Amino acid sequence: RQMVEGLHMGNKQVGRLYVAYTDTSLQFADDDSAFMGALGRRINGYLETHQLLQQLSQRADELQRVAEVGTAVSTISDPQQLLQTFVDLTKTQFALYHAQIYLHDKQTDYLVLAAGAGQTGQSMVSERRQIFMYQQQSLVAQAARSRQGVIVNDVHAEPGFLPHPLLPDTHAEVAIPLIAGEQFLGVLDLQADQANAFSSEDISLFTTLSTQAAVALQNANQLEQTQSALEELTALQRTITREGWQAFMSAKERPVKGYLASSQKVKPISEKTQDEETPALTQLKKTEQTVVNAVSIGGAIIGGLGVRPTADQKLTDADQTLLEAISQQVGQALERARLAEQTQLALDETQQRTQELAVLNEMSQTLTAQTSVEDVLEVVYTYTSRLMDAAHFYIVLYDERDEELVFAFSVSEGAVRRDTERQHATDGIAEYLIHERKPLLITENVEEQLQKLGITGYGRPAQSWVGTPLMVGDHVLGVIGLQSYTQPRAYNERHVQLLTAVASQAAIAIENARLIEATEARAREEQMLREVTTRVSTAVDAESVLRTAAEEIGRMLGLEGFVLLGDTNGNGHESIAAEDTMGTN
Repeated sequence: RQMVEGLHMGNKQVGRLYVAYTDTSLQFADDDSAFMGALGRRINGYLETHQLLQQLSQRADELQRVAEVGTAVSTISDPQQLLQTFVDLTKTQFALYHAQIYLHDKQTDYLVLAAGAGQTGQSMVSERRQIFMYQQQSLVAQAARSRQGVIVNDVHAEPGFLPHPLLPDTHAEVAIPLIAGEQFLGVLDLQADQANAFSSEDISLFTTLSTQAAVALQNANQLEQTQSALEELTALQRTITREGWQAFMSAKERPVKGYLASSQKVKPISEKTQDEETPALTQLKKTEQTVVNAVSIGGAIIGGLGVRPTADQKLTDADQTLLEAISQQVGQALERARLAEQTQLALDETQQRTQELAVLNEMSQTLTAQTSVEDVLEVVYTYTSRLMDAAHFYIVLYDERDEELVFAFSVSEGAVRRDTERQHATDGIAEYLIHERKPLLITENVEEQLQKLGITGYGRPAQSWVGTPLMVGDHVLGVIGLQSYTQPRAYNERHVQLLTAVASQAAIAIENARLIEATEARAREEQMLREVTTRVSTAVDAESVLRTAAEEIGRMLGLEGFVLLGDTNGNGHESIAAEDTMGTN
């Protein structure tokens, strides 16, 4: 005589529960079968809860490792060092057999191996290994073409697998594209020495990791280019700086257009006096005694240098030669001064770009440490305000499933507002950006431009506006918007570029924070369920079970709890409620 009850985790049977009498004269009653069924379900519940907690703990640990790798590489400004550090840390943190990165060569459409973990990876890089992007039998090329992660858990059965003699123990592989915003940079290739090492959840995890690497690499490339340009411009400035350029008009507004010397007096020709002096200058040119030499640069006449002798004077050939020489020297001096001024302006702009990139890098590091969406939004505002006018700033979060918006964070004239109220998407400017999935800049005449775009304006009309969607891949998370109520042309294309860079990092940080918040919430729920189950299981009779269940539900949820015996309409049996210690809600 025996009874058997199957043990399951989800839809998978993991064992059986056997109960048997050694005395063949004994038989099981119907109640025994029901008890076995209840016991089996209880054990199944414990097994599933334990498995879920293990999965949540593993996912939280993996996200923490992603954040650590992202933080480490975000501080590195040299692109090659960044890539090498990234693959080394990725291999170590995730216990992989190998990690490597291919970068996309836009000129040839080849994927060039740029960094590999450890000595093996560096040896492979020295081989100048590369894969054509449209090669069919290549997982790396497939990920590059599709812009999506590819997993193969048995590479030896995969025709697209390209083995390498330095990696003989590869059994599973995952390839993830490196994408920053809309720019494809390359492919992250990860390998394991065991079959079936990767799961579909790993695609999401390693996509987050690869996006952080792509953003950090993009920032490092921009910083390297900016520093190189800065060094070149500095050298150019030293070359063209000569005596006399400081004598040129230093101000951007040049009130002095020239000089008129007469009777040992020098009189400036300004914007105000130019009209008055023009007839006199014209008359001078028409006079036979007047000699005027053009001041030219590269064949373009930019002015004139002339003299008018008195009646008893006559210019000799030597005087005219001297006048020509002076005209040439004046032209050269003016050109040097102009080039120096332009170089200085370019230098100032480059320094500004360097400072902006430093702010973006600092923001990236700060965002990786945030664990809640609310903190992420505040960090985004703080660093955006260092890059541009953010006196009127807001972030709208978008629920794509329900098509609802939440104005989660806004600042107006120093007042910060956080809101959780949802509203249905309409035809406003935020909805326009969500639909179009690209930035929008309105420098002036905002109301008129909104009407042309079919956008309904709400609230106080702005003088200028700039905004961009928050996107992770093809998924829209929301919108960042800034506006000025008093100043037209407060924003330009450079602000669009900066805001797009901010939005790229912000979207990743929001997605990571949501994953962490969901993991923590699930862990708290499971902990509450485990505590209730433990207390209920210690009850010795039915009434104690009901009372304990009601009390624990009320205590955990902060509500008045009760357990009702009978059908869901309350017919049949009594109800047992917890003592009203929490109050009724």
